[in-house]
Amino acid sequence: MKLFILLLTLASFQTNAIEKDKIKHFTASVVISSTLYGYTDNLALSSVGCMSVGLAKELTDYTIDAKDLLADALGCSFGIVLYEYAPHLTIKPLIDGAMLQFNYEF
Repeated sequence: MKLFILLLTLASFQTNAIEKDKIKHFTASVVISSTLYGYTDNLALSSVGCMSVGLAKELTDYTIDAKDLLADALGCSFGIVLYEYAPHLTIKPLIDGAMLQFNYEF
């Protein structure tokens, strides 16, 4: 649960303060990890698979950017958490954006 709160906090930062390339890495990793986790239901396999794609992308660039890999790792983690808690999430449109609401009975 602490990881979920941390990831939501990180996701709430202004996106214009983050390079567009990092947003692409994060978004692609969310999609990859949540898809892998949905098919395999295996945390380790989906994490390794997701990070492998990110690392392969960095190797094709001929330089390894640690910030890109960090964005990949955050995206992989967020994708798994998102898949796990998706039934409890609601997105509400706002005039200037959207609000992500988490509903869970304790």
